[in-house]
Amino acid sequence: MPARFLKWAGFTVMALSTLVAAVFIVGETFTDPGGWKAAGLVAAWAVPLAVLAALAWYRPGWAVPVFAVMTAAVIGVSTWLAVSPRGKGPADAILTFALAAAIAVLGLKRTGVAGVLLLIVGIVPFAASTLVSGHGGFGSLAAVSFVPVVAGVLYLLSASIKGGRPAPSARTDTGTAELPKAA
Repeated sequence: MPARFLKWAGFTVMALSTLVAAVFIVGETFTDPGGWKAAGLVAAWAVPLAVLAALAWYRPGWAVPVFAVMTAAVIGVSTWLAVSPRGKGPADAILTFALAAAIAVLGLKRTGVAGVLLLIVGIVPFAASTLVSGHGGFGSLAAVSFVPVVAGVLYLLSASIKGGRPAPSARTDTGTAELPKAA
């Protein structure tokens, strides 16, 4: 029971922060550029977020490698934007926000893997950006990086309490009692 509580606490923290961040991002986007450009900018992160969340929910086995590659890409983009910050805007923060929200959905199916990915998404882009640019501080990337770290820790605690058992397909201790019987 405590493992289930921790898993749902991690998801709830991410879901609430996703809701707040989405409302803020949409409001700022429709305030500044406004119009159809704002609609396009919102769709540029909202549609991939919805697709990745659906992938995590319906095909978690496929989602794990996709999220691993996406995490590496977000780290690369955050590092690149720190090196060449001209015209950067909040791109790295929005990428981190959208990916972390989708990974949180994966956490309902693959808690341990999602916990590790959330820690990586929460810590590495912010650390890389801070190290490369030479200045830290509380910016938009720091704001969206904090909650994935908290949710990642909750997911990892949940997975460790659950016993850290491997998925049934990964078990190697299959005995004869578990083999299908001939008809």
